[in-house]
Amino acid sequence: MCITDEQDVIDDYYVCEFPNWVNIVAVTPQNEVILVREYRYPIGEDTTAIPAGKVEDGEIESDAAARELKEETGFCTKDEFIFLGSFYTNAANATNKVFTYLATNVEQVTDPEKAVGEKTEAEKMTWEEIGKAIESGTINQVFSVLALKLAEDYLREKNRRSNTMKDSNCGYCMRGELLDKFGIFICDLKVSSLILFKEQSKPGRCIVAYKDHVSELIDLNDEERNAFMADVAQAARAIHAAFHPDKVNYGAYGDTGSHLHFHLVPKYKDGDEWGGTFQMNPNKVYLSDAEYQEMISTIKANL
Repeated sequence: MCITDEQDVIDDYYVCEFPNWVNIVAVTPQNEVILVREYRYPIGEDTTAIPAGKVEDGEIESDAAARELKEETGFCTKDEFIFLGSFYTNAANATNKVFTYLATNVEQVTDPEKAVGEKTEAEKMTWEEIGKAIESGTINQVFSVLALKLAEDYLREKNRRSNTMKDSNCGYCMRGELLDKFGIFICDLKVSSLILFKEQSKPGRCIVAYKDHVSELIDLNDEERNAFMADVAQAARAIHAAFHPDKVNYGAYGDTGSHLHFHLVPKYKDGDEWGGTFQMNPNKVYLSDAEYQEMISTIKANL
């Protein structure tokens, strides 16, 4: 029985107190989305949807998203899960919410787990194929459709902003020949590019360059700045683990090259320029292609 604020009585009114749910739009480095095809006994047919599941007692929603993604598809990511929103599942008679996340750069690391009675299969679709699947009714679960729309909008805006915040004369923006003059691209971090500096008189010297063509730390909001500095710290940890310097120096120059970046320069006792300020480019030590690739592999293994 339910009594309203006006003291009206509604008989036999039931409320479902389900645990919260999570669902995940998982996107590969090739920009394909991971979906799950599963036979659903209540409707007697196969459905195609994004990975989803319930949040366990005491579990953080983002942790639940990572767990469900791995359990249902075998895919994982080193990237941080991006929160897209939370929504009541049915405010008329249920108390729980679904928390929607975007996972980027996912890769398969294991086989999916299958519970007794489950008939599931992970599959990949392009965004174009997803649009057609929604139109045809192949993807027809409302929370999957909503999540896919949110993720597509997020990624489109991210790409738009990235494309409009580039300088055609900047090696960090354009890479290619402009970057080849002084560095070698290693990998993308959360909001930055990690680059090996070609001059290696200080073994392990790298650059962390912000993803957009901005000049100053003050051009970033708090979230962007914190993410950039987290990338710098991640790169520094990898350098320490790979090359065991006695100290890493940090330099944020750029009077003439106004793209926000940090030089991470390992320093070694009794080594080059120990106890002093490092030069921008001493032009002393350059390596072979094979040696550069070995160094890059070592850094990536420690990220």
